[in-house]
Amino acid sequence: MAENAYLCTMQMKFLNALGHAAEVLVGKVFGDKVQYRFIYFLRTRKRLNLDNPQDWNEKMIWLSLYWRNPLVSKCADKYAVREYLASKGCQDILNEQYGVYGDSRDIDFDALPRKFVLKCNHGSKMNIICEDKDALDIPKTRSTLNRWLSRPYGRSIEWQYKTIEPRILAEKYLESADGKMMEYQIFCFNGKPMFFLVRNDLRNSAADKASERFAVSYTMDWKRVYMRKGEEQFDFDLPRPHNYDKMIDYAKKLSADFPHVRVDYYEIDDKLVFGELTFSSNGNIQSNYKEEYIKSLGAQLQLPPKY
Repeated sequence: MAENAYLCTMQMKFLNALGHAAEVLVGKVFGDKVQYRFIYFLRTRKRLNLDNPQDWNEKMIWLSLYWRNPLVSKCADKYAVREYLASKGCQDILNEQYGVYGDSRDIDFDALPRKFVLKCNHGSKMNIICEDKDALDIPKTRSTLNRWLSRPYGRSIEWQYKTIEPRILAEKYLESADGKMMEYQIFCFNGKPMFFLVRNDLRNSAADKASERFAVSYTMDWKRVYMRKGEEQFDFDLPRPHNYDKMIDYAKKLSADFPHVRVDYYEIDDKLVFGELTFSSNGNIQSNYKEEYIKSLGAQLQLPPKY
């Protein structure tokens, strides 16, 4: 049984790698539009309608191709977005920052606290969570960070990352009194918060790995709604966050300039902390969501003129 599970895992990894390689090749040869049509078909088995987009996925893809406001790129930058929050009067929720570096050799590890986070500003999944500096392999860490700095992030269709100047950010390690982390994501359409996704399954700290992993949906008036596939398995209710009203108020401010954005927060012992602004959630194809919500949310997202 274990051998069969291992073979299935290896087969999936091979198919994913093969699919990604094919996506890159299609993008290089035929450009962004054809690449998106290819990716969309692979993940949904449907034809992409860009002439008259209707559902949530189609409209997200349309925005990625035809609404390229430079402000999106600025706010996708995990360093430059801090200035944007300040311009909106939301700087009080920014996480403490220890340093910004253009090369990992510039990092003074002796000056950093025992716990900290290192991350690159120009993409996703480029994070090093240090829970004990004494156990950190510093040469390996420097090498990993510089490799990330030299690597353009994302598929070519995630255009917002292309113009970001890569940097390394050193920030405060976030943890609550119980050592666990909850992330509150608010999806916003046309400056209006639409729903919450509350999850603890993204970070890879020891405490987070030890807890039950979940991602659950809530309406804006904090009622459970089962929007994602398989969400019924999480048969529990979460308390309304302490900063519930502030989360919504700040989401309105931070999403006002965009037709579609996801505002991510943490709540650390009743203190609200900003995570990031996300414009290409799940690669612009919400394959984890049920079809009825893909359609109903698409009807509520109003597309702007091309930019």
